[in-house]
Amino acid sequence: MKKKCVISIIVVTLALYTLLPKYKVKSCAKFGCDNYTESTIRVQTYGSFLLNPKEIVDEFVCVNGIPDKLTVELYIGNWKYRTVVYDCSSKSVQPSI
Repeated sequence: MKKKCVISIIVVTLALYTLLPKYKVKSCAKFGCDNYTESTIRVQTYGSFLLNPKEIVDEFVCVNGIPDKLTVELYIGNWKYRTVVYDCSSKSVQPSI
């Protein structure tokens, strides 16, 4: 009886875990002046330390346009584990870690 209960809890937990999104944007701040814009995105990640920030940047650029500098802060829980800064003033978006 106890084994069945533990197994069913594990199965339900794994099923719910697979339904979580890869990430969720917690906040986005955009600062700008005449011909310079800088944006910061705080992203809550679920389950993967190996999330590629490039897909987040691509979605952000598609929605908000290309800033001169873009900072992506990745969080798991309340713990910030990675910050990636993109210099978008050049033609190609390249990370400077």
